[in-house]
Amino acid sequence: MTIQDTNASMKRKARFLILVGGVAILAAAFFHFFAERQEAPWNLMPLALLLVGVFDLLLGMTIWRRVKGVERGY
Repeated sequence: MTIQDTNASMKRKARFLILVGGVAILAAAFFHFFAERQEAPWNLMPLALLLVGVFDLLLGMTIWRRVKGVERGY
């Protein structure tokens, strides 16, 4: 496995994490604004989805930046 293969694999993982993070944030917004108010613990679902979404988004962006840095020789 070459460094180009590793970079391509990491880019795919980063894209997937960014996509999952974005979908989780959209789902949190949907549950917060459009779903009926639920009893506990369901009322914590938008917050949990938002936290997962932000974490995935930041992790994906960090991996993406590191791969781009390796490709550019930083």
